[in-house]
Amino acid sequence: MRLFHVTNAISRRFIAHLGCLLAIVLALGWSQLSFGQSFTSSITGTVTDPSGATVAGAKVSLQNMNTNAASELTTRDDGSYQFNNLQPGTYQITVTAPGFQTYIQQNLVLQAQVASRVDIPLQVGNAEQKVEVTASAVLLDTETANTSATLDSHLISALPNATRTSLNFVFAVAGTTPAPAGFTDRNATIDQQASMFGLNGGRTGESQILIDGAPSTAVDWGGLFVSPLQDSVQEQQII
Repeated sequence: MRLFHVTNAISRRFIAHLGCLLAIVLALGWSQLSFGQSFTSSITGTVTDPSGATVAGAKVSLQNMNTNAASELTTRDDGSYQFNNLQPGTYQITVTAPGFQTYIQQNLVLQAQVASRVDIPLQVGNAEQKVEVTASAVLLDTETANTSATLDSHLISALPNATRTSLNFVFAVAGTTPAPAGFTDRNATIDQQASMFGLNGGRTGESQILIDGAPSTAVDWGGLFVSPLQDSVQEQQII
């Protein structure tokens, strides 16, 4: 089954401190088979010392820089760690271990449905000494075979769009085709017709659109229940 997935989120401008992701899954089979899609992501990695040996028992703290939500764990015997079920956003990782300098990496941009890897190299010293990395970096999906295209809120607000409906940007993806018989009107603002397109030879209307992982398309004819305006979109992702 070939899947296509788009994710977007309601910005704080509309719902304070909350994110809402819209996803579209297009399949060669019936879209109802794809209800299990998720928009959450993960960060995994290994903590090592200057010689390259793994560091067990290191404390790894992860903080969402947008919401200040934080979680903490310790590395396993092989020096590995993994945070799951993460909301898309910008994160900071802090790692401490006895005999090593504190490591801080900020501005890690985590997109929806990404399994990323962040390996941490510690330096010998004391906890009062710090190694800080502040450069912004978009985390790549290194742990799965997914191929995706993602538009963030800056791109979506900057690109021309006659309908103000974010799903219109699906047509920027190679292999997207409109529905026959005039069911697709890229200048219309009818929510129910926003899912009338096909990808890579797939039939039109056989799409699964998810908002925060919840289906938003009719089971019978595939029409869309609601389409967020582009001003409310944090991220749109196509897989």
